[in-house]
Amino acid sequence: MKKFFTFALALVLSVSFAFAQSVNEGQVTILKNHVNGFTINVPKVDAKTANAAITEYLADKGLVKPKTENKYNSYRAQKFSYIGDGTYDIFVKAVQKGKKQDVSTDITFICSLGNMNTVSSSNNATAASNIKNIVSKFPRAIEKYQLKQRIEEIKKEIENANKEKEKTDKEIQKLQEQITKATEKQDALNRQLEQANTMLRNFTID
Repeated sequence: MKKFFTFALALVLSVSFAFAQSVNEGQVTILKNHVNGFTINVPKVDAKTANAAITEYLADKGLVKPKTENKYNSYRAQKFSYIGDGTYDIFVKAVQKGKKQDVSTDITFICSLGNMNTVSSSNNATAASNIKNIVSKFPRAIEKYQLKQRIEEIKKEIENANKEKEKTDKEIQKLQEQITKATEKQDALNRQLEQANTMLRNFTID
C-alpha cells in the first residue's frame, strides 16, 4: 500500500511540463480556403488529449457543442467576448507530430467574421492579440486537463485498493473464525483425551 501511494504521489508531481511555446500566426488551409490562423505547438502531448483538453477549456469559456468540419472543431455564429464584441465562426484543430517520446501536437485556431474573412494582425490587431492570448493558454489548459485525468486515475486505483483491502479483511476474518473453531475443537479433543487417560489410569479389571 505504501508503494502504491508513493507511486500515486509521483504521478501527480510528474504532471508539470516546461511549456514556453509561442503562438505563430500564418496561412493555414480549411475547406479548400487559404486563410489566416494562429498555431501553437505543445510538446509531449498527443492530438487526442489536446483536442479533449481544448474542447473542455473552450466549453468553460462558453463555446459548446462543436461540429466537425474538415477535421476542425467548428463553432459557427458564436458570440465570444474573449475575442471581441462580434459574432464569429471559430475553428480549432489538433494535429499530432512525431511518435512516443518525440510526440507533439500543433493546435490551430481560426477566427472568421463570416465567409472565411479571418482575423489577422493586419486587419484587426486587437482581436488578433486576444486570440493569441487565448491560444497561448492552451498548453496550461492541457496541463490542467491531464492533471484532472491523473487524479481520476489515482482515485480509481485507491477505490480498487480499498475493495481489495475489504476482500482481504473478509478473508482474514473468515480465517480467524476457522482458527477459532479449530482451536475450540482442539481444546475439546484435549479435554476428551485427558478424561480418557484418567479413566484408563483408574480402570481396573477384577
